[in-house]
Amino acid sequence: MTIREAKKAGVKAFREGRPCGAFFNEKFLKAAIASTMETVRLLGAYNEGWTVAHLASVALDDNFPSVKALAQIEADGESKTGER
Repeated sequence: MTIREAKKAGVKAFREGRPCGAFFNEKFLKAAIASTMETVRLLGAYNEGWTVAHLASVALDDNFPSVKALAQIEADGESKTGER
């Protein structure tokens, strides 16, 4: 699992109505623990994705930073920081 995949999993969890916190998502936890990436980084990325999705859902227009950040998470290819 990658940072990018963890962020996308957080976005997906928000859209499915799950509460914030990767511990509510057993499938994600199993994948994160099995990954070669540090689990704590994946947990942080998951929470970041969930939080960004939540903030974007209440944004008043498309110029809000959370809306732009959500678009970046959902975009294909590398993120701005080069994380995959």
